[in-house]
Amino acid sequence: MKCPNCNEEVKRQHVCPFCHIDIDLYKKIKQASKKLYNKGLEQAHSRDLSGAIESLEKSLRFDKKNIQARNLLGLIYYEIGQVGFALKHWILSSNFKKEENLAFYYIKMLQRDKRTLEKQSDAIKKYNQALQAFQQKSEDIAFIQLKSIVVQHPQFLEAHALLALASMMNNEPKRALESIEKILSMDISHPIALRYYQYLQADKIRPVGMKQENLKTQAPRSQYSRTIYQQSKKQERNSWGTFNSIGLFITGAICMLALVYIFIMPSKVKGLQKNIYQLEEEIQQEQQVTSQQIQKYQQQIDQLTKENNELQQTNETLEQEQKRLEERQKIQQITLLLQKNKIEEAAPIIYSIDPSWLESEQEQLRQQWIQDIYPKAARIFYNQGLQAYNQGSTQYEKALNLLNQSLLYAKDQYFSDDALYFIAVIYENTENVQKAISIYETLLEEYPSSNQKYNAQKRLSRLQSS
Repeated sequence: MKCPNCNEEVKRQHVCPFCHIDIDLYKKIKQASKKLYNKGLEQAHSRDLSGAIESLEKSLRFDKKNIQARNLLGLIYYEIGQVGFALKHWILSSNFKKEENLAFYYIKMLQRDKRTLEKQSDAIKKYNQALQAFQQKSEDIAFIQLKSIVVQHPQFLEAHALLALASMMNNEPKRALESIEKILSMDISHPIALRYYQYLQADKIRPVGMKQENLKTQAPRSQYSRTIYQQSKKQERNSWGTFNSIGLFITGAICMLALVYIFIMPSKVKGLQKNIYQLEEEIQQEQQVTSQQIQKYQQQIDQLTKENNELQQTNETLEQEQKRLEERQKIQQITLLLQKNKIEEAAPIIYSIDPSWLESEQEQLRQQWIQDIYPKAARIFYNQGLQAYNQGSTQYEKALNLLNQSLLYAKDQYFSDDALYFIAVIYENTENVQKAISIYETLLEEYPSSNQKYNAQKRLSRLQSS
């Protein structure tokens, strides 16, 4: 028999004497990869795309050179709008197998359809902008971006999922369910969509499978996807039949060539040999051109990756410079406010400074301000808070805010315990009993010698006994 790895003739041995692999283990690994590929193919035909991706990735863990699994995984990634992942697997597939590989066809189709690539790139940019808008709590902007993405790219499942989340955050469950249903119509086991569905429809259980007669209607949405899915399916069904047909054809051709060699004149035999040599040269030239194109395409990808990394580094540098400039501007603003003796306006800006962006001289100046300005600001806010407190319940909210600001800047001043006491009284008068009890206890613990000690104990006892 032959070694399944190096194809050298070996006897009935468990370890190949040429490449030294464990033949039995090698066969088991190959078989496991094929089983997972068949499972992924069946899941893909059933529109269980998430399950298919998981099965195919496991298949490639067993055998990274499983061309059928890698090509199908690329098709599925393309189907759900992940063109970058699709290209990665097709390029790897084309490197592993140079002949009779559909990956070359898929790559050429993408290269010809530059408009689709541009649209996909634009969709990814908008998706990233929508994510940034979410982080900045601009849900309306994110919703508009995502809506335009799913209209132009209805197969972009991640955009549908994010749109569903945006709809739920805007308290629009019907619109969120529409996005979820669109996802599940393309991928029946999409984990995020199923989680959202369970959250919105807690009393319902969505079926995870579909009837076999309905699977035919679940065709890929794009013309390109339909073509490559049909080719994949056709290849799977006819691969062995085609192999046998080719084998019979080659056998018959060899017999015919033998008869021709024996009975036809030597000059004609030489002419046939010349034609064969020419065909072999043409094939080699085509392979060389294809290899050059792949290499050129890889160089373009590497160049784009390099430019993207450089752009990210530039953006990070600009953001750092912007942050450093903002902190320096705060220093200038504080200096101007202190010259005008506007201490209550300067203190919050001092508090907001991020010292990690300051130079040593600026940090020393900030520390000096903390020592000099914070106690003054605390006294100003305390006086203003006490004045608002004395005006009655209509000014309690304002008083509470001012007294808390006083304690933010200083807790060791002679009026700090009074500020904490009046905060507790405000909570007591506004019937926030638990909050009042907590602050009275804090006052007695942190300021045991406070002039408000007796009043705090009296009020605390009354609240605890009631």
